Amino acid sequence: TPELFNAVKYYLSIAMFTRSLRRPALGGLLFAGLLFPALALADNVLHPGTPVLDRPTLLALGIQLPVTGDDNYNAAVTVKYRKTGAATFSNALPLFRVHPDSTLPYVIAPQFSGSILDLRPATTYEIQLHVTDPDGPVDQTFSLTGTTRPVPSDPVTPRYVSVVDSNSFQLALNNSQPGDIITLANGVYQGQFSSYRPGSAASPLVIRGASQDGVILDGGNCTGCNVLEIYGSWVHVERMTLQNGQRALKFQTPGAQSNAVRRLHTRNTILGITMRENSLDFYIADNILEGLLSWPSIYTDDNGLHSDDDGINVQGFGHVIAHNRISGFGDAMKTSQTGARAVDFYGNDILWTYDNGVELDHSEGNARLI
Repeated sequence: TPELFNAVKYYLSIAMFTRSLRRPALGGLLFAGLLFPALALADNVLHPGTPVLDRPTLLALGIQLPVTGDDNYNAAVTVKYRKTGAATFSNALPLFRVHPDSTLPYVIAPQFSGSILDLRPATTYEIQLHVTDPDGPVDQTFSLTGTTRPVPSDPVTPRYVSVVDSNSFQLALNNSQPGDIITLANGVYQGQFSSYRPGSAASPLVIRGASQDGVILDGGNCTGCNVLEIYGSWVHVERMTLQNGQRALKFQTPGAQSNAVRRLHTRNTILGITMRENSLDFYIADNILEGLLSWPSIYTDDNGLHSDDDGINVQGFGHVIAHNRISGFGDAMKTSQTGARAVDFYGNDILWTYDNGVELDHSEGNARLI
């Protein structure tokens, strides 16, 4: 057991120290090792592992370089990149030396980590990492290639399905196929709606209103409900209003991939847009989210009773949350999965919020807020 192992180490150390008293020089070294074991075992030379890329987003590539050694933290990793085929490299920010001792109680492996920003979607880049450490000396170059994601697009060969009321809408969802573009005519659609069929990478399922303000899904002030819930991957929800329910839009499948939410208007809901654990590569952009809370209500007014009223709550990796306008929630935007990496928040307008404009708690690395 660990307890027995530690006890044996302790008694062996005492025995070695007692015997070493007859040899003062050796005794001093052993005593220093007992009092300062980290100092006795220090390795100041950096030993880089194999670099890896995080999941790509539209405008950024995240990098991890696992390492051992460099106990005195004086190594450095600089970064250059260029579009494939370009003649010259550009400088990116150097990688950041992660300090595992400062992330308690969260456990993270020793590494350098960082991001290349302001890239172009659907573009391949060559990356060079230059690793140096004066204690080695270490002078090593790593080469990588990474490709950013494209902006989500319509199916290559769409099949158009028109709906005009709640019954025909749910029927279209029940019978949907990859590549369908379900188009809702302007009007009020009463009830809660569920989509159980996925799209595919080349043929996403698109659920699209004729206009943002003209198509209204109304949950009828339901409790414990989702006005619209989506199961599966490669589903796009676009251009409509969701209102009067506990949650406006929830993606219900753990590990769902490449879902998109664009140009929605949510109002009078406790939560706006949310998902399940291990979700990948969502794109949530150009939405207006209005929660139930009213300014100037803030966290200290009621001891945080509404701290989990979330505008956009993401779990998983590789998400992009951009150009949304949010008000009336406890946290306007947040990551809520431990270990989240490669999540981008940029260009968002937080008009006012009860608790946090953005909460990056639980993120492990390369969570980017601009």
